[in-house]
Amino acid sequence: MSVALRKEVISAYRNVLKTQRRVFDSDAKARGMMMNKTREEFRANRNVKEDRQIQYYLLQAREADEFLSKHVVQAVRQGNGNFRMNMRPETDATIEWPEETDAPTSAKRSFDGPSTCCKDQ
Repeated sequence: MSVALRKEVISAYRNVLKTQRRVFDSDAKARGMMMNKTREEFRANRNVKEDRQIQYYLLQAREADEFLSKHVVQAVRQGNGNFRMNMRPETDATIEWPEETDAPTSAKRSFDGPSTCCKDQ
């Protein structure tokens, strides 16, 4: 592994750990579990020699870091039983709703009032 690539790996590792600390700031248990998993993953791939494979793992680390930053939000239970979300400036709070699908006309129902069997009752 080249020196430059090694620096990238160390930088990616540190960035993921920093993001985990920031995202799971109020949840020590989740933070510890995530940090342990990150250490395990980086250690498991420590002996990879091929630059192409290392680049692949670097991409995975960057994507995981971005996902945690933008899409993971911790919620804290309030005294009244409700939860408060700890939103951060980088959190993507956009909610995308799926577009309505066009159901076939045979599946669409209309209501024309009660059927004839119930009118006598």
